[in-house]
Amino acid sequence: MKNLNFTKPLSPEAYNTFYYAQLLADQRKHNEYEPIHLLSVLLDREDVRDVMRAARVDLAALDKDVATVLTKIPTTGKGNCLLSRAIVQLFADARKEAGISENDEQQEERKVTIVNLLNALARDIRSSAGTVLQKHDLMPGVFRAHSSLIREDGTVHTNPPEVHNTQPLSSEKDKNSNRYLKDLVNMAKHDRFDPVIGRDTEVRRVMQILDRRGKNHPLLVGEPGVGKFSIVAALAMRLAHNDVPEHLKKLALLELNAGSLLAGAKMRGEEVEKRLNQIFAFLKDKPVILYVRNIEQLANQPSGDLIRQLLMRDGIRLLASTSVEGSRKLKESGTLDEFTVLSVDPSTVEHTTQILRGLAPRYEVHHKISIGEEPIAAAVRLAKRYLQDRFLPASAIDLLDESASRKRIELDGTPSATDAAVKRLSSLRAQHSSLSNDHDPSSVKALKKLDEEIAELEPKVRELQKQDEVSRVAPANHRMRLAEMAKLTSDLDAARMKKDYARAGKIEHELMPIVQKQLDNAAELLAKVEQPRMLTEEDVAAVLEDWTGVAASKMLEGEIEQLKGMDEKLKQNVVGQDEAVLSVSQAVRRARLGLRDPKRPIGSFLFLGSSGVGKTLIAKSLAELLFGSADNMVRIDMAEYREPHQAQKLIGSPVGYVGSQEGGMLTNAVRKKPNSLLLFDEIEKGSVAVNDMLLAVLEDGRLTDGLGQTSFFNESVVVMTSNIGTKRLLDADPALFDTEEGRKKLSDDLLHNDLKEAMRPEFINRIDNIIVFRPLLKDTLLKVADIELRAVNKMLEQREITVSVSDAAKLALVEEDAVPSLGARPLKRAIVKRIQNRLTDELLTGKYKPGDVMKVDYVDGIYTFGV
Repeated sequence: MKNLNFTKPLSPEAYNTFYYAQLLADQRKHNEYEPIHLLSVLLDREDVRDVMRAARVDLAALDKDVATVLTKIPTTGKGNCLLSRAIVQLFADARKEAGISENDEQQEERKVTIVNLLNALARDIRSSAGTVLQKHDLMPGVFRAHSSLIREDGTVHTNPPEVHNTQPLSSEKDKNSNRYLKDLVNMAKHDRFDPVIGRDTEVRRVMQILDRRGKNHPLLVGEPGVGKFSIVAALAMRLAHNDVPEHLKKLALLELNAGSLLAGAKMRGEEVEKRLNQIFAFLKDKPVILYVRNIEQLANQPSGDLIRQLLMRDGIRLLASTSVEGSRKLKESGTLDEFTVLSVDPSTVEHTTQILRGLAPRYEVHHKISIGEEPIAAAVRLAKRYLQDRFLPASAIDLLDESASRKRIELDGTPSATDAAVKRLSSLRAQHSSLSNDHDPSSVKALKKLDEEIAELEPKVRELQKQDEVSRVAPANHRMRLAEMAKLTSDLDAARMKKDYARAGKIEHELMPIVQKQLDNAAELLAKVEQPRMLTEEDVAAVLEDWTGVAASKMLEGEIEQLKGMDEKLKQNVVGQDEAVLSVSQAVRRARLGLRDPKRPIGSFLFLGSSGVGKTLIAKSLAELLFGSADNMVRIDMAEYREPHQAQKLIGSPVGYVGSQEGGMLTNAVRKKPNSLLLFDEIEKGSVAVNDMLLAVLEDGRLTDGLGQTSFFNESVVVMTSNIGTKRLLDADPALFDTEEGRKKLSDDLLHNDLKEAMRPEFINRIDNIIVFRPLLKDTLLKVADIELRAVNKMLEQREITVSVSDAAKLALVEEDAVPSLGARPLKRAIVKRIQNRLTDELLTGKYKPGDVMKVDYVDGIYTFGV
């Protein structure tokens, strides 16, 4: 590879990345070195992957897309590739990003860094790398908010690590070894780590393990985000301040960057083993603790035997971390037994709150806003409830950090309300321009609506922009008046010193009162427009709404306020089932007010009743009321799980079987949306294996899938429907449904007879509430008809046509094809058959025009239609 001129301003890490990317192109025998090779090598770095995670990228999908593009490049080269025009342009963009001009070759202060390369890649929209990034919504500028995650300055050392008893590097081999190491103690001395709170027990345990005679290699095992690295950082800070036992004070703590170690290796097994041997030779006889993050990456390489040999060797202490899944891989490779395992559990709510309090001052300095107790408590509470696929404290820290970032952008940039209004107005004007020369009636109608919305929005936009302009000008105006007053005060003192009393009198009695009045006005205006730079819980909820889709108003709505009128809200959609609505409301209220086992679901219900009485409807309404949308309901038809082997689809195939990497349909849904309603329709049709799975859900609120990942159901509502006992309910005296005693008698009859035959006692015993739905009577069906007819009129809103149905016609619709066992469904079919079909024919013939009312009546056994 030629050392081209444009590589001179590269930082050491950027140069290494450039070098490994070209090696990758050579290895694959590609004709040209393209930006996609650079992106592939960058993704081998763990800090770049941290940036991608912060940008909410599916890393597995991104890796797959990059690999696919690399595979499609023709392999017609001879292993000595040339630089493509795209890669040359990309490095030119990176130089501009770093502020290096074309004639700046001799400048030593500025260097092109990994951050500059990432930002240049994001702007490169023409190459295949840019296409891949755009596919994952990684647009220009997206990495800037997360650039602090790049650990370039700590990863590469041109000088030896700042550790005790370490000799200066004397050979090229030592320099090569040292570039994979990062001195954590040195970073701690320079205050590069955030405060670590509440991990003293774990840190002391790590020190105890390090001091053991045998198996003195601690392995931190925990899910991503629980704080494994914070324990390592706390140890580094103790070593930096000599806050350790005497015999540990001379130890250095170096991190081995596994991503850089694996990057660019031509033959991964041999190359990695060679690099590891160089590193171990470099560290031999030095008082060093070597930290390896995600140790399973190395242990499962062909170099895994070398790691095991290191663990059994005296001298070097190895401190490593891995996930629960990674520990299983270590066990399979036979490496786990050489470690002493220290489990790191997710933080509690109280501990996470303490951590955020400790971190808040640093985020205040970075974002230049104030963070009080309210947003801290909201971040912890909401992360715990709505981000159950992630773990505390990382989920709460990320939420607080992005909330503060959003607030700062809102204050220092264009407010979101103004930005949205301006963009909407621009969109409306563009639509108006495209339709302005179209004289089609539908276009004229659309133009009229656009004119109305533009006329309504324009003054709002002008007002918002005016307020925004004033808010920007007011601080500058206030500062200018302060400067004028300070100058006049100085001039007054100078005039008095010179005994120029005429000049002093003019300043004091003419000029200063005018400026003082202007200053008072500027201060008053500033007080009106200046927003407090204070983070609120509304800001936190708004960010979480972007992440999860759950309405912020639902998150912040007080439990009492949300639950007070719950039954009345449900009755707006569900008629004739007041007892069922009340039972559901009471059960949910008890759970939400803390009168339940926090590990179990919010509530588990079995709805019994004939078809069409509203069992599914009340489930949808409950999902909308509790979680903000009916989309937060996961419906599972038990008819699809009649056979025992079909039940496996709910949790996914075990490892090694076909489809094992896909996970389970139920477990995936809950992991993605833990705040949801799970509807198991016709539960009696499911196999015994399904009931066995649900036992774990109802009792422990958790289910483990085929990959060994656990899904938690403690923020979900479980609803099961069944037609068991339909005949008994239809034959029962309707008066029984009107009293508590009568409903209890019906429930007991079903429980001791029909349910007992269909379900096992241990399953029935774990259900919180068994609710019996009454058959729908005529007066109830008339109310259902009103609801269905309102839905028809909603469909006709755009056509500006209304359907009006007389009482006689409604009664005829209710009585037509009425079957008690089918509930409201015959009524829905009658409305489609008698009204919607006729309306369709009339609309096609043009009988009804905008503003018309289609009047439906029933006279002498015949439906009549008129205008």
